[in-house]
Amino acid sequence: MKRNLLITSILGLVVIFVAACSSPAAQPSGDENAGQEVEGSIINYTFEPKDLEVKVGTTVTWTNLDSVEHTVTANDGAFDSGLFGKDAAFSFTFQTAGSFPYYCIPHPNMIGTVTVVP
Repeated sequence: MKRNLLITSILGLVVIFVAACSSPAAQPSGDENAGQEVEGSIINYTFEPKDLEVKVGTTVTWTNLDSVEHTVTANDGAFDSGLFGKDAAFSFTFQTAGSFPYYCIPHPNMIGTVTVVP
């Protein structure tokens, strides 16, 4: 299997995409989207990116780049990081489709949404 690698920078985040190339005769082996990972950050009292769209089974990791503690807390209670400080990270794997608005408890003006698609 041949792999193509693309590295790009989005809003100061480095995102690495690996695309698998296979022959037309190759058959997929299970859910190709399971186990994907997406990186986000908390910087200058904002979630970057603010809104994400991911597939079921994706793990999103937020890293706190601010010097103060923040949380990543779902409005419906589906996930809650608790307070975490500079350079610490919180990860959550989205197992169901839907829209998951979230915010920071100490800074409720910090908001974002993860939209999970099948």
